[in-house]
Amino acid sequence: MTATPNLEINYLSSSQRSHEITVNMALAALDVLVQSSVIDRDLTAPPGSPVDGDCYMPAAGATGLWAGWDDYLVSWFAETGVWQAKEPKAGWRVYIVDEAIYLEHDGSVWGSAAGGGTVTSVSGTGTVAGLTLTGTVTGAGNLTLGGTLSVDLTSMVTGALPIANGGTGSTSASTARTALGATTVGANLFTVTDPSAITFPRVNADNSVTLLSDSAFRTAIGAGGTYTGGTGITLTGSAFSVDASVVYTVGGTDVAVTDGGTGRSTSTTAYGLIAAGTTATGAHQTLAAGATTEILVGGGASALPVWTTANGTGAPVRTTSPALVTPALGTPASGNLSSCTADGTNAIGFRHIPQNSQSTAYTTVLADAGKHILHPSADTTARTWTIDSNANVAYPLGTAITFINQNAGGVITISITSDTMRLAGAGTTGNRSLAANGVATAVKITTTEWIISGTNLT
Repeated sequence: MTATPNLEINYLSSSQRSHEITVNMALAALDVLVQSSVIDRDLTAPPGSPVDGDCYMPAAGATGLWAGWDDYLVSWFAETGVWQAKEPKAGWRVYIVDEAIYLEHDGSVWGSAAGGGTVTSVSGTGTVAGLTLTGTVTGAGNLTLGGTLSVDLTSMVTGALPIANGGTGSTSASTARTALGATTVGANLFTVTDPSAITFPRVNADNSVTLLSDSAFRTAIGAGGTYTGGTGITLTGSAFSVDASVVYTVGGTDVAVTDGGTGRSTSTTAYGLIAAGTTATGAHQTLAAGATTEILVGGGASALPVWTTANGTGAPVRTTSPALVTPALGTPASGNLSSCTADGTNAIGFRHIPQNSQSTAYTTVLADAGKHILHPSADTTARTWTIDSNANVAYPLGTAITFINQNAGGVITISITSDTMRLAGAGTTGNRSLAANGVATAVKITTTEWIISGTNLT
């Protein structure tokens, strides 16, 4: 056994070198796991300047140095300059500093660390976070909440809510009307029992409520005219005024352009368009329908739009997912072309080999395809770089990743998660060591097999 069974802290071996590193990392792990406190659980990437002992819980979809550590406890170990991760187990509890809550792991996910037992009485003041009450709750004083109180009014609340607290003081409509009284205009509650005709409620000066018929309502508000049932309303008598200076009569002439209308009541051409006139005050014109191969082009400030034959062939192209047939595309002046292929199958790659510099243990990601990963000379520490499995990162066949160990850089161990990596020529499998000034390129040749070759590679 090389590590403790619960916290997975590494044991010292009898022939181990640099034993102080193992001891210090064990102490750092205990510093994190005993009385655990997490700064934040919403980040998906490490912060820029962590402090020794800072502990985080990476959110779902963690990337970079936190990739694959979703919901782990990760802490910064300044002595070695690496993040140390611990996979949680059932029963672990942790305090989330920025949320002021405790979480508990059930062996699968983190959840609220709710306490059990029965609350018989609570007095005094204070703050309770995440309190869940079941059964009957009887309050003799005031309950002050800083968050949201969810209550099922149909099964969790009994009795009447006082008027002073926004209720009616009663549990029925009839007694509620009595309880509310008539202290101000409109304060009464009233009911309308199946009126036989259209009615309008009116609150009288004595706070009583009267239901008026349509004719009585018009008289009360000083309105004339007659309502006739059916498909519309017919106004007779005085003209219907919509503006202090403009009066329109139903059944009259077309509404003029100067009054906000079109100057027309019908279109004289089937499927035509109503277009603005050739002058600011001219009547609107009917524009005939164009052909299926034409598009509408503006005619300028003093002319109607015109139908113009579109360039090319086929139906007009829309902005979303257009199907272009042999288009004549030039070189874009700016921006990037995406989802393009060289021959209809193979993706267009880089014109150079982009660089991804790493000075820590590293596991490749999909974006590393076609790039070179550089171990700079400033980092003299030996590192392990891992090609992730096809199950985690489905690199396309033919993907090439180059590893470069700069002068004076520590030895790089190139490993693979669970797939197969063979040494070119020998065909042997297993990890490879890349010394300083070494260059090695790994190419994916099957779904789960890579082949690697290079200089200073053993």
